[in-house]
Amino acid sequence: MRTALPFCLWLACSGVLFADPVQEAVEAQIVVLTNRERVKLGLPPLEADGTLVVVSRGHSQEMARLNYFEHESPTPGLKEPWDRANRAGVDSDEFGENLFFSEGHSATKLANMAVSAWMKSPGHRANLLSPNFTRVGIGLASFKKQIYVTQMFSATLDPYLPATK
Repeated sequence: MRTALPFCLWLACSGVLFADPVQEAVEAQIVVLTNRERVKLGLPPLEADGTLVVVSRGHSQEMARLNYFEHESPTPGLKEPWDRANRAGVDSDEFGENLFFSEGHSATKLANMAVSAWMKSPGHRANLLSPNFTRVGIGLASFKKQIYVTQMFSATLDPYLPATK
């Protein structure tokens, strides 16, 4: 938890914390569409988590800035999705991450495209529909006509179980 403030300050300095209204609307729509898919199968909806939004925007922004598309970050200490989430102070022992990349499409079509693509991919679908996950954060970043989307999932720790870490 001690590293959460420096991590968030680093993100604020890199311009990640602030989103425009279109970006926020697309991120919110992805949460709605994700939860629609979950509810269809009798799963509870995910709760939007502001810290996971910050982590997701940070990863999308980094991918756009450094021109890569991977779950693994080249930034030391932030390599894996759980490294980034833990550094930001997310209290969980289970994480998942979906990525989506689009080039030349409008932001208004992006939410449907991303969720549709994730539902067609076995690994992404498994994350999206995992009954273990309870929270989600979506982060968009764009560079020229390239749009990067990160969808980060986490489970809520059960206060009655002993910590595994």
